[in-house]
Amino acid sequence: AATDRLRFRVAAAFASGDSAVSVNGQPAAAGGTTFTVGGSGPVLFGANGDARLDGHLRRVRYYPDRVADADLARLTADLGFADDFDDGQIGPRWREAVWTVKCAWCYTNGTEVAVDETGGRLVISFADRDGANGLVTLDTYDFTGAVMTAELVTPPLASADIEVGIAVTFPGGEETVSLFAYQGNLLGQTNTLALGWQTVFTQPFSAVNHRFLSLGHEPGSDRFVFRTSADGVNWTTRATEPVFGPIVDSALLIYGNSYNVAAGSTPDAVFDNFATNAARN
Repeated sequence: AATDRLRFRVAAAFASGDSAVSVNGQPAAAGGTTFTVGGSGPVLFGANGDARLDGHLRRVRYYPDRVADADLARLTADLGFADDFDDGQIGPRWREAVWTVKCAWCYTNGTEVAVDETGGRLVISFADRDGANGLVTLDTYDFTGAVMTAELVTPPLASADIEVGIAVTFPGGEETVSLFAYQGNLLGQTNTLALGWQTVFTQPFSAVNHRFLSLGHEPGSDRFVFRTSADGVNWTTRATEPVFGPIVDSALLIYGNSYNVAAGSTPDAVFDNFATNAARN
């Protein structure tokens, strides 16, 4: 994979006698003030007279109003986000994960279980039944050179047939890389259309040493990186795996699946402190 590319997010706004532009989150700079808006004409992308862009346009958005300067900076600074689940409601960056295209691989043979923010945490409540749910990002993200992390505060019991963790899904939601706790073990897996589910590594799960989970991409080697941490600061690499397809349109997922659950065996799965530095598309 190429590692020398430059990525720019540019937002420009104009009205009669007024314009401004922001690049990559920088404060908006004033543009020309001598032009008049009116009539109609072509809108050119990647061209300025005889000059031409040497690159690619990923996405274009149009707003029918003169966007405020402060909003221009915010629009171009959207490189990752964090959620500490302290506001008591599912944030606008998320949607529930089950039954969605972005989570096409989620277990759907049972009942959709409850997921909510409560007590400053994200709680997936299985309520002694088979099912699945979690949160998946509403938008897609470019996972190139990026990392996502989450704190697994309450893992599933080793005796329970419950899988709880984090994942990155790729276009269509059927190809996935995941890191999760399941029946007393920590597992890293990939799921591809060509090979199906493949286990990258497995080891005994530690509620202390594996409290923080991390999936990342190392652009130099073009590999996925599975990491864990006891404190969210000092990380241990558990395994790496070659990237198997495009990762520029990825959805990020916190999830829990329960299978063949017996009564009394399913305490809530509890997460906290999600973060990623991936760029939103």
